[in-house]
Amino acid sequence: MTRGILANFNSEDELAGVLGHEIGHVVARHGAEQMSRQQLAGLGLGLGSALIKDLDEFIEAAGIGVQLLFLKYSRSQESESDMLGVEYSTKLGYDSHKMAGFFQTLNRMSEQSAQSLPSFMSTHPDPGDRETRVHALTDEWRQKVNYTPLNKDSRDYLRRLDGIVYGADPRHGYVDGQMFYHPTLEFQFPVPSDWRVINTTNAVFMVNSDKKAIVQMTLVEALSASDAGAQFVEKNGVTVRSRQSKMLNGFPTLILTSEQTSEDGSLKIISYFIEKKDNIYVFHGYADPVDFDAYVESFRLVMNGFQEVRDSAVLNVQPDRLRVREAPRSGSLSSVFTALGVEKEDFNELAILNGKRLDNSIEKGALIKIVGK
Repeated sequence: MTRGILANFNSEDELAGVLGHEIGHVVARHGAEQMSRQQLAGLGLGLGSALIKDLDEFIEAAGIGVQLLFLKYSRSQESESDMLGVEYSTKLGYDSHKMAGFFQTLNRMSEQSAQSLPSFMSTHPDPGDRETRVHALTDEWRQKVNYTPLNKDSRDYLRRLDGIVYGADPRHGYVDGQMFYHPTLEFQFPVPSDWRVINTTNAVFMVNSDKKAIVQMTLVEALSASDAGAQFVEKNGVTVRSRQSKMLNGFPTLILTSEQTSEDGSLKIISYFIEKKDNIYVFHGYADPVDFDAYVESFRLVMNGFQEVRDSAVLNVQPDRLRVREAPRSGSLSSVFTALGVEKEDFNELAILNGKRLDNSIEKGALIKIVGK
């Protein structure tokens, strides 16, 4: 369950149904068959695991936006988890009819966004068919368990959402122009033109446009830059070709070039181990030895550009937050958005966020989700 998906629920009943669905995947052991993909999603903490040949699969596995689970389930597995989600939530007294209606919200989200969505939002089964089936399953399970409704107030759930971060939190890193900034850790480094940035919880990856080179940056636990370099060499069994210690923009830095060879192939690597305050930052730029020289200047551009952030606008950047407001008057959703000061260009996204259409009628006092600082 991610912060991103929580924002799109409009009741605790929807939350319970989706949580039950995801638990269903676990209980039914659907993930056991997909373990290799899940392991791939953990790339980046050790270079040895990054010896990969299919960069398209790497990019997909690294994930963007709200995707947290990297498993692709079959149509039958999704259907089984739908059933289990209905069973679990109904037994607890939640209204799983609302989970059925949520499929339409998911479908609208998928149509509007090019992002990969979590497995629950998979388009394997047709959303309309899933909705119909979940409604039928709900009626069936209500008879089986002598359903006693909890009668949860959706307004209570919506009020709990007020103030949560909406979308990517720039304080955990963001790209502006050709620069990656991390306001919380107070560093920045340049991004080569036409390279794609993938910012995950544990690492930042950059992949060039022809997918032949990768830069990986992460934090490691070590006593010093030199100690981090020694750990890297020992852990990954690389052959060091050159070694240099220097001050980089005021930070003690160890620079290594090395090669790694295994049965899967070879990599040539340039690595910077940088001491900044109490942290050790590690950059690896790697490519096939045949291609390495074509990208080494891009690698150096990134790593030599690592420096302290001093721009107060960057240091003080704030994320968007979900704001829950009462409709100041009755009318269509679009007219309520106008009354709440929402920009027209945001109407469609916020309509989906509220699980409604722009022409839906809204009563005065109804709780509406909008987005602001």
